[in-house]
Amino acid sequence: MHFNGFYFNPLSVKINVESQTGLDPSGQKVISKIFHNKIVTFPFEASKSFAKTIDPGFLLEVLGPAGFLLLILSPVEIFRRKRKLGFIHLTVVLAVLIFSLRPISPKIAFWAVSISFYTLSLWGIGAVVKNKYISFFFIVLIFYSLWYFAINWQMPALCNEIFFN
Repeated sequence: MHFNGFYFNPLSVKINVESQTGLDPSGQKVISKIFHNKIVTFPFEASKSFAKTIDPGFLLEVLGPAGFLLLILSPVEIFRRKRKLGFIHLTVVLAVLIFSLRPISPKIAFWAVSISFYTLSLWGIGAVVKNKYISFFFIVLIFYSLWYFAINWQMPALCNEIFFN
């Protein structure tokens, strides 16, 4: 499996529209074009590309279980404390995710998304240290993450393109 990046290809909108209109009955082309058009298809195709950046499997591969937990807790902590810097950080991460959809190198997209998620996950530490049960669970999760990275050290979805090419 090769890492292809998160690039949103505008041609996929046209392909999707043409394939959907081709599947409808042949005598109904005008009605088919009303329901299958680029305006309706564009948000769907763009959201599919954006969803690749926040795919739980990808995030787990990059952050590990402990980082994934922190990433989930970080927006909760930012919104609960109403930290202005945290809101700015969330906006920057969103901008990086949108930037990664552009036609750039998969290496740059990977590193930009990874670093933005790593820095965002640091906001979740405040939620972990407040509760002793969550702190204990998090310490266990850190050891599990080390084991997880030892077993999954190659990250097959990423290594072929990012590190070995």
